[in-house]
Amino acid sequence: MVVKTCISFHFFFVKTETKVTLLNNASGEFSSPGYPNTTSGFFAWHIRVNEHHRIFLQFLDFQLHPHRLCRRDYVILYDGSSIDAPLIGRWCWKAFSEMINNTYNSSSKSFYLVFRGHPSFSRKGFNVTYFSCKYIPNIS
Repeated sequence: MVVKTCISFHFFFVKTETKVTLLNNASGEFSSPGYPNTTSGFFAWHIRVNEHHRIFLQFLDFQLHPHRLCRRDYVILYDGSSIDAPLIGRWCWKAFSEMINNTYNSSSKSFYLVFRGHPSFSRKGFNVTYFSCKYIPNIS
């Protein structure tokens, strides 16, 4: 008997020429470039607030190209200041209701959000709001 094993994997990267926008206000709103029109390219936002604060982020609108493997348009959110930080999530078109109905909380003073818009298949992108609050640890 011959047993065949197939291994499938996907990886995502941020190109070194990605334009990174630093957002260092206590609160704000931002969108994918060109929103609500289509755009293409790799973009990243580093949200950094005051020391001892946490970030609360919510997607107000989210529309990416429908591809079953999410290879064309996607958003990735990291809990920290770079792609080396812990991954919170990676989303594409299938995640609309999840994205709109959730607030994502940082565990430190930074979030790093990556967006990839495919040149031939982009939709309108996303719109995000965020705010920060001073972190007060539980004292038992």
